[in-house]
Amino acid sequence: MKWLILAGLCEYALSTPSLDFKFWGDETPQNGKITSQGCFKNEADLTLMADVKPFTVSAGACAQRCLKDESDNYTIMGLQGHHCWCGSHMPQEDDKTAAEDCNYACPGYPGEACGGVGDNKAFNIFNLGIDLTPDVYGMGGDDSSEDNSDKTTSTDIIATTESATSTVTSEGETVTVTTTSTPDGTPGGNPTSSTRFGGRRRWTWLSIS
Repeated sequence: MKWLILAGLCEYALSTPSLDFKFWGDETPQNGKITSQGCFKNEADLTLMADVKPFTVSAGACAQRCLKDESDNYTIMGLQGHHCWCGSHMPQEDDKTAAEDCNYACPGYPGEACGGVGDNKAFNIFNLGIDLTPDVYGMGGDDSSEDNSDKTTSTDIIATTESATSTVTSEGETVTVTTTSTPDGTPGGNPTSSTRFGGRRRWTWLSIS
């Protein structure tokens, strides 16, 4: 019984927003930067990345997984509870909901929102900075012949964000995230350094602008 109680307390601690909790807003996509597109109640055609361990899920860990293999052509990522999602289409604008609906603290970094859980199945959606005008799910479109001048590569993004420090400000609160690569270059490896946030030590891998 005591183990069940401890497990419940740990789950509560990980899912409870801290005072510096960051609700992701709605930002303009930029080349080479990972930008929040808001909170949505539909994941469109995103694919669940089952190899991302639930307790490591954060914006940085999910971004690195989506950008891991350029041949996957992932340009969009989503955070939902303990899950990381990757894809190439944006959800429809009608599926956008209030930022406060994405109020679940990321297991891997409780200072960030990781969508919603339970009945509130909401997704924090991000543009990965590769395709600034991705197709919208269910709206048709074919980008096979479009101009690629506004695109960059996942390799470029990771190369420019390893071993960096990013400071983001949201609603008057400033959060500094120290980022490093892992020994084997994957989110599943053992990180080489860490950052403290809200009294807890959390591993982070990638800077989110």
